[in-house]
Amino acid sequence: MSIKLLITGEYIVLVIAGRTVILYLGIVAAMRIMGKRQLGDLQPAELVVTLLIADLAAIPMQDNDAPLLFGLIPMAVLVVLELLFSLLMVKSPKAAALIGGRPQVVIHEGQPQLRMLRRLRISLDNLNALLRQQNVFDIQLVQCGIVETNGKLSVFLYPEQQPATREDTE
Repeated sequence: MSIKLLITGEYIVLVIAGRTVILYLGIVAAMRIMGKRQLGDLQPAELVVTLLIADLAAIPMQDNDAPLLFGLIPMAVLVVLELLFSLLMVKSPKAAALIGGRPQVVIHEGQPQLRMLRRLRISLDNLNALLRQQNVFDIQLVQCGIVETNGKLSVFLYPEQQPATREDTE
């Protein structure tokens, strides 16, 4: 192996590492600007943007001939679009429902709403698993269960089933 090839190889590794660091910082900045900390906080449209940003960053990371701006500019455009859509969703409830969806009632007065569960493609087993994750082991104790737009289940127990509060003990 010649010295020239070794130096050229080290240079390429440094260039790739440097480009990766720049793109990583760009992705982190994009996610911070969008204001999400966890994947579970993402709306469907935000998840799509996140996946697209990751895909766009991969192109200049893998192809040294592609300028970094070929990855950074589309990432910036996606972040701006996401911010505009977020603003539109705040200003317009109709746009929010269209883009982000609406919460859906899947349990009403202790009874699973089978039609809604089918529509959301949630089995009774999955619903029961979601309830158990919230320490609810009997669906009949649930006054209302709502699948939120981020896919999480909100559970409202009947008042007599709720944990005692300070006011209850006084």
